[in-house]
Amino acid sequence: MHKTISMIDKIAQLSHTRGDATALESVKRNCKISYSEIYETIVSYGAFLRDEYGVNAGSKVIIACDSDSVDMIIAILSIGFCGGTAIPLKSGSTKDDALRIKRIALESSAKLIITDQNCIESYRQHISDIKIENADRYRTKNIKKYDVASVSKEASDYPFIILYTSGTTTTPKAVEIYDNALMNLFMAYNDADNRTEQSVVLCCMPLYHVMGLMMSALSGLYVGANVVCMSVSEFYTDTLAWFINVARYKVSHTCISNYMVSMLTSSIESLNESYDTKKLSLSSMKSMVLAGERVNPITIDAFIKVAKPYGFDDKALNVSYGLTESASTFTHTDADKILNRINTIDAGEVFSVGKIFSGYKMIIIDENENIINDNILALVQNLIGQVQWLTHFERPRREDCL
Repeated sequence: MHKTISMIDKIAQLSHTRGDATALESVKRNCKISYSEIYETIVSYGAFLRDEYGVNAGSKVIIACDSDSVDMIIAILSIGFCGGTAIPLKSGSTKDDALRIKRIALESSAKLIITDQNCIESYRQHISDIKIENADRYRTKNIKKYDVASVSKEASDYPFIILYTSGTTTTPKAVEIYDNALMNLFMAYNDADNRTEQSVVLCCMPLYHVMGLMMSALSGLYVGANVVCMSVSEFYTDTLAWFINVARYKVSHTCISNYMVSMLTSSIESLNESYDTKKLSLSSMKSMVLAGERVNPITIDAFIKVAKPYGFDDKALNVSYGLTESASTFTHTDADKILNRINTIDAGEVFSVGKIFSGYKMIIIDENENIINDNILALVQNLIGQVQWLTHFERPRREDCL
């Protein structure tokens, strides 16, 4: 069993061991934040939130500031420093957006909403009983700079994050994720994806979604990598910029969804002969995890075909069936031996991902029209013995990522 330390303690540790190394880069603002700077920032901003709004252990804070991924990451870590629980959500300045945020705030008993500048007026108009804070406040001179040694981190037995399912169903569900579970996930994922302190991770998925927040941003920071933040709105505005940023930052790892791969393929195919293709080098990419919805082999083949001339190694493409559609996943040391036995169950297709998580291979049963039920899972467990790891994912709707 891995020995884990909390997310905040890990950032504190990295501020000493990798203080000058780049932790976060914002494509939008063209700026860098080192590990020492990010820790100083979350200490100062966390202390400000504690003093100004009473955020402490058990406090729930909604963070709806996805126009700048760095702002959202800083806010999440600052809430964690206070011992509170961050609730990352999609922002938006319309009345419907404000009412959606209000409903979740009341449901979760959130005491504060941190949001983008352009959303504040709408939220204050429709949400009168919850305080609202500007997400970029930490970048101003109005925040007192604290000595990191003089401010103590708040210990907490409360969830580190409450992650809503991005509208997966008609009634989005709130999933409580505790620090220890999150850290074990990060260690297993970084190990499986071969990430190190030298990795450059491109985060281009929404941070209110598991793929952006956990598989890209926070897990990348936990291993001490350089996390480059390109917001999903930037991706949709100029899909070709994804290729440019991979080359510019020498990205080694990223995580994207199936439909995003289709958009990338189309953007390359639409280039005319006069375009300077030297800006589109993909030779630095070591791992591109494809997940988030049902993975289409036609999509994969089309992308590889157009990406290879730009230095993309097809071995870098890693399909993660554990995040496709709704999937029940478990791991087992004898995964290969039991695949044939499980395939006899009329429960959809079964895949062995081939990645090793602390000695266990992962097997995925891809659910087809909710065909998986407790009886089938019980049968699977009887076939293979004790299940080492069982989890469940739900598919996000594409429109909720726009």
